[in-house]
Amino acid sequence: IAYKSEATEKKSGGRSYDYSEAVVWCTSETDGEVEFCSRVFDDMPISQLYFGRKEGKQISLELDSETREGLLSSGMLRDAKKLARNSHQCSFVSDDLNVLDAVLTSSAADVSLDRESERLLDLIDKAVKSDPLNESNQPKLVLVASSIMATKLANVVSIWKSRQRQSAKMTEDLLNLGLTIVTFGSVCRSFPTGPAYIHVSMFDDPLAAAFGATSRRPSPNKNKSRVYDAVYLHAFSPYDHDRESQVPLGLKSHDSHNPYAGSVQLLALVMRINGLQSFRSLYDSAMFTNPLQILDINPKHFAVNYNNQGELIIPPMIDYELLPAMIVATGGDQWLWDRSG
Repeated sequence: IAYKSEATEKKSGGRSYDYSEAVVWCTSETDGEVEFCSRVFDDMPISQLYFGRKEGKQISLELDSETREGLLSSGMLRDAKKLARNSHQCSFVSDDLNVLDAVLTSSAADVSLDRESERLLDLIDKAVKSDPLNESNQPKLVLVASSIMATKLANVVSIWKSRQRQSAKMTEDLLNLGLTIVTFGSVCRSFPTGPAYIHVSMFDDPLAAAFGATSRRPSPNKNKSRVYDAVYLHAFSPYDHDRESQVPLGLKSHDSHNPYAGSVQLLALVMRINGLQSFRSLYDSAMFTNPLQILDINPKHFAVNYNNQGELIIPPMIDYELLPAMIVATGGDQWLWDRSG
């Protein structure tokens, strides 16, 4: 699905993207979210791969006491305060089930492949193996996912890796060359090593902070050589933290987890500020280390440019000044889950 406005068609230059990548957005939503994100990125052509999601009204399940206590302590039960401590009957709604599915699915072995996952495996196989050195100058594959869909994406990549016959190092090298993965507010405990990851989330996002990949809880794990390391972009959301729950209670409990009114605009801002036209160029810029600028003092202690990554320029006040303006300018405020504030 490619979204193009008349204004973009008439534009003679200055687009915020080039045609070096084929972007596939993996989503379980069909209310125009992908079209909106395409417009935020200056009408970037995006394909949508739709995955179904658990739907339904409130469902009651019986859990053993240990499982129930663990879910209560992590805030994963929506009506936790109403439940008697000696009761094993717990109530869930569709959002809770989706979050629980992502959090409790700890490995690819727990996943049953559906038709969309098989299509994703085929996409990865063709993108990684057909032309690893890009001699034919074809667009490189970029997979995008937000929230719990990041777990689905991570598990599919893990399954693809397990099916390869070459060495693990060669498999990871091929993935790093041919596949870029962008996540927004990921709810995923572990990402397989290999792909070039860009993880974007808000500091005050309770779900991403507790269950996602962040600079404080990196995934894949960092290594001294920085090979296969991920790029992390964080900011504070402009939403009232005190008015909303600090404990994750479903997917839409706090707008800091809302990719369409925060993290998508943050990524678009960073790309525009740095004049980048592809996600891979952003990854390469953030990972670049100039050997002539290696310092004996960590740059985070400097008063200026402490937030920069590699060659990426990230203004120190981006979340307090530019991000709220970008959200309103792109119409992200129309996608807020809580409009009472």
